[in-house]
Amino acid sequence: MPAAADRGLMLALAGITVLLASTLAAYRTPGPQGPDAPPGAFSAYRAGAILRDLAGNGIPHPIGSPANAQFRAAIVERLSALGYVSELQSGFVCNADGVCGNPVNIVARLGGGSQDRDAVLLAAHYDSVPAGPGASDDGAAVASVLEIARIVAARPPRRPIVLLISDGEEAGLLGA
Repeated sequence: MPAAADRGLMLALAGITVLLASTLAAYRTPGPQGPDAPPGAFSAYRAGAILRDLAGNGIPHPIGSPANAQFRAAIVERLSALGYVSELQSGFVCNADGVCGNPVNIVARLGGGSQDRDAVLLAAHYDSVPAGPGASDDGAAVASVLEIARIVAARPPRRPIVLLISDGEEAGLLGA
């Protein structure tokens, strides 16, 4: 009898192992697309190249700095090359903690009217902390938004797309 119980336990463990392995395989994310990815597909390689171009000099670009203005201009230039018209929205704001600044947000839109309620919003922020280049927070998201903007510009979207690349996040969510 003990041998039969051991065999049953082994079969149950084998079944659980197969179930776990097949579940993991079913939910495994695909690998990143390389430089040869189709033009209509998101490419982590292309997004990485955008990030290296934008933040590769390693210069911090906190809100209000000359480097911040250059970073913003590079983003607007990339969006313009893709056919987007960017609107710069700015104003003096203070948050609840008394931190104040003049963030300059970039808003670009593709398709639909300004009052369209079915728009899809993609958001990231482009400012960095004063001590770092902001490549991972949030340059990677800016690069991803720009790569998605390239794809969307190539094929008209079913819904309007709004790109919001805000400023002043690191200084207390001022651009938000």
